[in-house]
Amino acid sequence: MILYVKYCGGCNPKFERSLLVARITSELPEVKLMYTQDSGADAAVIICGCGSACADRTGAIGTYGTFVIWQNEQVSELFDFLKQVIIIVNKSEETL
Repeated sequence: MILYVKYCGGCNPKFERSLLVARITSELPEVKLMYTQDSGADAAVIICGCGSACADRTGAIGTYGTFVIWQNEQVSELFDFLKQVIIIVNKSEETL
């Protein structure tokens, strides 16, 4: 699965954004990260450093959805989303 990752500007970080990305790659090795806007992403995650979640969402679109996260309480929901996208992508690859 290809995941487009977009960060906010980091002006008021209360959430450790880079640790989240490290956890994603560690726990979900089938996820490949992409940091440039491209229509080839299966999913997108916009990682914001605080609750204002003001990151520009322009172009942050994944084929199967986009998730915006700004706090630790959302991590399990993000992982549920990513696991669902992995299942969808794997099923679509099986039919090819």
